[in-house]
Amino acid sequence: MAMGRSESHVREELLAASDEVIEDAIVHADLTALRGLLYQLAGDDEVARARLNADDPATALLGGDDDAELVRRKGVEFLKTYRDRGAGEIAIGPEERLPKSLRLASHFELADDDMAAITGLDRGESGRTGPHPDTMSWIPG
Repeated sequence: MAMGRSESHVREELLAASDEVIEDAIVHADLTALRGLLYQLAGDDEVARARLNADDPATALLGGDDDAELVRRKGVEFLKTYRDRGAGEIAIGPEERLPKSLRLASHFELADDDMAAITGLDRGESGRTGPHPDTMSWIPG
């Protein structure tokens, strides 16, 4: 997989976002997905260790404590820092973190064979048959 490939455009919407808009967006974010994404992008082990009630429905029903506020705070910090640095190119992080990131974001773990199969699907730029995911510049006729 082309894990080192970077986005090539500036996110104007994020550049224009106030701190309050970013904080509001994170309040509405799926915390499980956010946890996996933050770990993949930043390698933040504190986020990876975060307990979320969504991980254990029984805990959620009992109203048990979790680390939702930690994940939200880290998400806000990440977005504000990214915005303040110009919201430009960002690498998606090392391929080695991907299995753990996916598990953190989705509650299931990929076996090594499954991860290799997914990686094998990447055929690079020449293998794309649809729109470029960064620009959506190709529209079928």
